[in-house]
Amino acid sequence: MKRQQEKALHEMCLASIRHDLEQQPTGPSAQAKARVWCAQILAVADEVAAAKRKTA
Repeated sequence: MKRQQEKALHEMCLASIRHDLEQQPTGPSAQAKARVWCAQILAVADEVAAAKRKTA
């Protein structure tokens, strides 16, 4: 059950990103927005990793 919930959450997140990218007026602007998404995701990952190192 938990795996199904995690998969559903993953798919919802990707669908949200896809929706945002589809709203971009051009291909290059969609790619630029994807780079912004990637940078934001990596920043969150860095924050989570740092927090986990503190509690370990």
